[in-house]
Amino acid sequence: MTIVTKRDHESLGAEHLYNREVAHNVGAEPPGQKLDTGKPPVFRGLATYFPRALLAVAGVSAFGQQKYGEWGGWVRVDDGPRRYADALLRHTLQRASGQEFDDESKLRHAAQAAWNALAVLELELRAVEQAK
Repeated sequence: MTIVTKRDHESLGAEHLYNREVAHNVGAEPPGQKLDTGKPPVFRGLATYFPRALLAVAGVSAFGQQKYGEWGGWVRVDDGPRRYADALLRHTLQRASGQEFDDESKLRHAAQAAWNALAVLELELRAVEQAK
């Protein structure tokens, strides 16, 4: 059984989800119970809230894979957090100025901005984990 600790949630930026009762849920689960108190509601609180947006962001990932020829190369970009923050703001400003779609990718600027925001956040969270 895996117990999610307060430190786990803090490293994910989810301190508010921690429930002190999780620490007491140690041992065998009674039949018919799921001890998921304090765990992020990934399906209910993310996938069901934003299915279209998540698919649009996945489309940005697919475009990047086609453009750069590999999956996951984005994590090795030099000065990634700053460069992805720059791209996030560029796409946000282009959208704010009335341009709905990116000229190169033909994808929504909002999806591009969301992808870049996720990249910044992911790299920041990974840096925090590595620093511990």
